[in-house]
Amino acid sequence: MEAVASRRIAVAMSGGVDSTVAAYLLKERGYNVTGIFMQNWDEMEERGVCTVDGDYRKVQDVCHHLQIPCRRVNFIKEYWNEVFSSFLHDYKTLLTPNPDILCNRKIKFDILRRYVNNLGFDHLATGHYAQLHNTPDGTRLLQSVDINKDQTYFLSCVPGTALTNVLFPLGRLPKTKVKTIAEKIGLQWVAKQMESMGICFIGRRSINDFLQLYLEKHPGSIETIDGEVVGEHNGLFCYTIGQRVRLPGLQTKLYVAEKDEARNVVVVVPGWDHPVLYTSRFCANKVNWITSKSPWQLAQYGVLHCSVRVRHQQPLVDCTVQIDGSVIRDEDCDEAVVVKTGESIRAVTPGQVAAFYLQDECLGGAKITTRLISINS
Repeated sequence: MEAVASRRIAVAMSGGVDSTVAAYLLKERGYNVTGIFMQNWDEMEERGVCTVDGDYRKVQDVCHHLQIPCRRVNFIKEYWNEVFSSFLHDYKTLLTPNPDILCNRKIKFDILRRYVNNLGFDHLATGHYAQLHNTPDGTRLLQSVDINKDQTYFLSCVPGTALTNVLFPLGRLPKTKVKTIAEKIGLQWVAKQMESMGICFIGRRSINDFLQLYLEKHPGSIETIDGEVVGEHNGLFCYTIGQRVRLPGLQTKLYVAEKDEARNVVVVVPGWDHPVLYTSRFCANKVNWITSKSPWQLAQYGVLHCSVRVRHQQPLVDCTVQIDGSVIRDEDCDEAVVVKTGESIRAVTPGQVAAFYLQDECLGGAKITTRLISINS
């Protein structure tokens, strides 16, 4: 126990039930635990109000209850440069980014990890639902026991080397058990909190209203796949593939099939399951391979047989990944792949991430660049 107590662990804490129970479990195991609260967004500057102080007080209350020290760190500048600027750039170039994935890669498991290492901590821990197995060949990222809460998709773009000294205490627990633990230790108010949803800096606002604060409007028409004009839009960046478009006076349910940049037109189709919304081939770049084994070792003749998901909690789909580098090259990336799926996937969206799996192991992730489908097919 004395050797364990000498191990210093920093736990990234938000005041929610997951990070709270993660800290509790590590303390119970005898580790020297400190809670770390990150401030990544300056709400006072943008909206004239500040909720971050209230969030920090929640973390302070939890840490006081757990009898562990608490530290606050400001990463506003780093978040703006590494995550938010990229978020805006992607929307401006008609992509649909996932800032949570980028935050994990750039902030939590890079800047925060190095910050706590410099303070002398041995490990960084978070409340993610995932498992890590360290092997002589490197770190393997495995799905959570609670598959409905599994968060490996959001971790798929974190380099394996950045996960070496990381702990995920909740990886082998169901969410129901985590809430039960919180209640058992006298933190019922934490267990009963609603889970945070959506993008932190947008809050309760619509994504369109938020984007129009930062991006210039370029109005254009909304057209059906047959060329009929059915409405107007304020900017292509306000739409994403597969999204429902609600237009005054129209009862037909319409969904975005394409954003035609050349004509500044949003193309829509009737019906959630219209064939044009599906594809079984897409391109992705900036591949991050976490797996301890090189994908070239797992592949046969430059083709990796595995599974893929293109959004959180989507069922895994069998696929092949062409990884020999000869199929497609984008001028702004080091490596690009072509993914072919065994069944068509709805609303594969450029800018989102495709995460690759081999059984329960997350091999890595890549940013989707192109849906290989013709609008006239």
